[in-house]
Amino acid sequence: MEFSNLQVGEGWCTFNVTNHLAPKMKSYRRNLFSCLALSALLPTASLADSLIVLHVDVQNPPMFPSVRVPAPGDYMISMTLNKAQIVAPNGGITLIDFDRKAVSTLDPKQKTFTQVKLDDFLGLGDKISSSISGHYSAKTTVAFEPTVGQDSRPIAGHPALPYNLDLEGLVSVQRQSRGGGRGGRGLGSILGGGGIFGGGGSSAGGHSDGFPGSSSGSSLSSAGCKIGGELWLANSSVGDCDRTQLSIVESCTLLRFAPGLKTLSDKIKKTNLTLMGASFTVSVFDRDGTPPTKAPVVTVETKSTYPAHFDQAVFSIPSYYIKVDAPTSPLGTSN
Repeated sequence: MEFSNLQVGEGWCTFNVTNHLAPKMKSYRRNLFSCLALSALLPTASLADSLIVLHVDVQNPPMFPSVRVPAPGDYMISMTLNKAQIVAPNGGITLIDFDRKAVSTLDPKQKTFTQVKLDDFLGLGDKISSSISGHYSAKTTVAFEPTVGQDSRPIAGHPALPYNLDLEGLVSVQRQSRGGGRGGRGLGSILGGGGIFGGGGSSAGGHSDGFPGSSSGSSLSSAGCKIGGELWLANSSVGDCDRTQLSIVESCTLLRFAPGLKTLSDKIKKTNLTLMGASFTVSVFDRDGTPPTKAPVVTVETKSTYPAHFDQAVFSIPSYYIKVDAPTSPLGTSN
């Protein structure tokens, strides 16, 4: 048997069989063993580590902490195969393990951490607390389509195309006839500080549903959150990491607690594009669906990417950190 066209690459040897010549078998066996020994020394093809820096600016920062927007500054995203670490400007750390499908949030100051499933983390903005789920109806809508008639623009050297972003989470209740002029435990007071949904809590002189003003008779009261704007996606890889995983990491970083985040992440994954930047507003609107006149405006841009090599300890929880209960952050809680 005679072998020709010996190829060594990516840890494998390839032989093509051309004819049968028994006297040469010993020679080719030696070649085979030499090839296998050489292939053991060659690295297998795999994704390298990458460091991505996202820069976030916020105009008209929210007056209420219940309106969740990402903090301004640089977010350092370390990516390796199936793992990611996000360091926020305030020092908080988020670890995502795609093999285990788990998200861990670390508090370096308190030396504590929480851990939830990835799907649960993505769905935090859609949850309704048990205390109000029996009395209120909730609705989440997600719109994510290519923006027509708008050119691409370069971001970190990659031409990125705009996609329309429209996320909305709404909670409503049929309000019974009541007079105004006094505070109460109504819709607004329950929503105050709840998840990404805001709404001023009730106060003296406020309406019984927590909104200012007064009225009588039965009407539908609503409150919720609307996120609208654009995401910029590129048909290229950033660094040497999985673009699907990177998009999930970035959407988790920028839109945490947003209604419809799980659906949006699934839509981005189907495009097989890379999230490069964003520009969107976050509005908490009143019972008539009216947003504030000056809603927070968030702009995001991939600032830079670097090849890197990370020790696996970067993606691990320090042994001395104490695990605490994860905040569920559903609508109707203060987390």
